[in-house]
Amino acid sequence: MEPKQVIAQFLLSACWNPYIFSGNGPWCDCSGFVIQGLRAAGEGPPRDMSAQELYDYYAGFRLNSVREFGALSFYGSSRNTITHVAWCLNPYQCVEAGGGDRTTTTFEAAQKRAAMVRVRLIEDPTGRDGRRDLIGLLLPVYNRFPMG
Repeated sequence: MEPKQVIAQFLLSACWNPYIFSGNGPWCDCSGFVIQGLRAAGEGPPRDMSAQELYDYYAGFRLNSVREFGALSFYGSSRNTITHVAWCLNPYQCVEAGGGDRTTTTFEAAQKRAAMVRVRLIEDPTGRDGRRDLIGLLLPVYNRFPMG
């Protein structure tokens, strides 16, 4: 199966799972969600990483800024202050594990905040259905599989 197909299956299976800060398995935070998908596709960093560390990891040697399925969208106040990462579905939408923060450590806390894996706009100047702090997008170049 091609990496994009693996990622698509992973994203579909993860929708509506709760966001749990530093969680493992299907309940995790934004960077854990991205790392799980990368690993399912046969790629991924050698260890767990924060959103900032993921940006640094991929920007260092695999930079390709595109708005297409499989790219990673990074958010924060600057390239040195990345606080969130999500998967691009298309040029306009992303799938993210979002809505939570460091205090969202239980299923009950995730429910109260409606923190979950969900589809949102990649960026939204109004802030109603997306974030306003997009820093950039990176399309990982997979070592073992072409993304084509």
